[in-house]
Amino acid sequence: MRHLIRRSIVTIAINFAVAQFTPVWSTPVCAPRRLTAMNPSMVYDGGESGLLPPPFLRKPYTAGHQNRCLASLVRLLQAFLWPSIGCRKKFRGLFFFLRLMPIIIEFIILAWEYHTYVVVMCGRLLVDSSLTYRVTRLVGFHVTLFGALWPFERLLRTPLKPVPVCFYVMQRMDTEARRQRYCYQCHVIKPDRCHHCRMCGTCVLKMDHHCPWFNKCVSFANYKFFLLFLFYSFVHCAYVSWTTYPHFGHETRLVLGFWPEVNITFLFLMSLFFGMAFVGLFVYHVFLVCINCTTLEMVTRVDFRRYDVGVGRNIAQVMGPSKLLWLVPVFNGLGDGAVFPTRMDTSKCTSMA
Repeated sequence: MRHLIRRSIVTIAINFAVAQFTPVWSTPVCAPRRLTAMNPSMVYDGGESGLLPPPFLRKPYTAGHQNRCLASLVRLLQAFLWPSIGCRKKFRGLFFFLRLMPIIIEFIILAWEYHTYVVVMCGRLLVDSSLTYRVTRLVGFHVTLFGALWPFERLLRTPLKPVPVCFYVMQRMDTEARRQRYCYQCHVIKPDRCHHCRMCGTCVLKMDHHCPWFNKCVSFANYKFFLLFLFYSFVHCAYVSWTTYPHFGHETRLVLGFWPEVNITFLFLMSLFFGMAFVGLFVYHVFLVCINCTTLEMVTRVDFRRYDVGVGRNIAQVMGPSKLLWLVPVFNGLGDGAVFPTRMDTSKCTSMA
């Protein structure tokens, strides 16, 4: 512990001194150099001097010195804070539990909603209403709830599609090959529209975003389920708001008392709020589907509108070619998630035809 703290302090001092007092050295201009077959460390400068050892070049002052100082400071803070954090396994377990907290909160809200609507409203408030009226309310509630939970279950249980084997490499790529989109964590050449997710710990095909409410990335394999979840959740929230609106107020408080009336009021307000959020997200993602763009591509403006091959083809890539299955949470999208048709390919095919 003391040795680690002492080493971190010394490293910070050395890096700071190097960053402040190291002169800037420039690379000498000379003829093109090439490595020799006898000794790769010796170079031939193209002149009469023959073989010369490579010059000792010192990098100019850049932000890298400051980054090394910052890294040393971080290691020093870790040395101080590590005993208070405890074991690494316990810390990872706590982090995993925190990642599951949004899903637990969702099920708690769902259980409270079910109790308030079925038991409080339909069981106590509508006790004097006709049986047909209550059955209609209960059937509509359960149908819309099932429509929202089905794609939610498919979204949670559908695994992320792995990168095809042909994109894996056996060793790290050199400097010249770094121009390709290479992932140093997964050791794969990332296909188009593929990104590495730090939360999931893997490269994700056609990554849209990492959703903390599902603890999973919305990507090629589950994007249709995400859209259907937004749509059916909006329908469910709209139905709950419409059916609970007439049943809170002065008359409800006289029948049920104060706290049940507050539950129904909060149920109406939460359904209204979540319904507006769901419809906003749904409209936004429908727009992205129509232009064949992801959230990351929209934010970074990288390859923006490159994969737009028409509204019909764009929708078919996500929802499937059969329109009868567009509202059913089954995967029938087109492609493999690694190769996508581009606008240029479509224009070439049209011109050739």
